[in-house]
Amino acid sequence: MKEFGEVLEKVDLSKYNSYGLPSSCEYLIYPSSIDNLINLLIYLEKEGIKYKIFGSCSNVILPNSHYLGALIKLDHLDNFEVSSDYIIAEAGMLLSELVNVLVSKGKGGFELLGTIPGTLGGAIYGNAGIKDYSILDFIEYVEVIRNHELIRLDKMEVTYSYRSSIFKNTSDIIVRAKLRVVDKDVNEMRESLRNLRMKRL
Repeated sequence: MKEFGEVLEKVDLSKYNSYGLPSSCEYLIYPSSIDNLINLLIYLEKEGIKYKIFGSCSNVILPNSHYLGALIKLDHLDNFEVSSDYIIAEAGMLLSELVNVLVSKGKGGFELLGTIPGTLGGAIYGNAGIKDYSILDFIEYVEVIRNHELIRLDKMEVTYSYRSSIFKNTSDIIVRAKLRVVDKDVNEMRESLRNLRMKRL
């Protein structure tokens, strides 16, 4: 399995979830690319090894037992590309890191979502948001793995509602997304983020 990325065996998961709950798994795997994730899934299914896929494990309650399978984390799927009016980013990128990159380049729109823990993939899955907007308000497309193929869903196909999305009713694995951004003042965005973080303390 090491040809697909980093593989750890018989792992204590207490430090991998935000609640620090005792749990463990047979394999903890970090795929090194989207292609390797697809090939890993094919391999695991062929070998009869069950698996679960997680992002940052923030707000995740793991079972108090040993999971006889593979826990797949997408931390290494964190590549991104920023243009004048969009960002394309992989699902394992932390939402806070994504926002920090955009703010540093004077790009915003959904910058206040940088106060929300978790990854871009998790934010899309749960349509993370604040009072005024949510992440899926800015989506241009989402790429998913479906039946071992990479599928692109445009914004008209990505239906959503308050703190929910179409992905809660599918087995699609979110791996990459394109989001709209706009030019904004760097200092104003940083001040807004600072104020929101202070309110949440």
